[in-house]
Amino acid sequence: MYKNDKVIRRYSEPFKLKILDELTTGKLNKYQLGKAYGIAPPGNSKILLAYYLSIR
Repeated sequence: MYKNDKVIRRYSEPFKLKILDELTTGKLNKYQLGKAYGIAPPGNSKILLAYYLSIR
């Protein structure tokens, strides 16, 4: 194995929107989302930023 071998996860649009909805409604914070869906906080921050800016 090489040092730079990483798993790149791709998330579907409905999944991203579900995460964004749960965060914006206040059901879960980003750390709770990470535990619930197995996404590290930097990962869900990227998802949220991209979709939040695109729907504004």
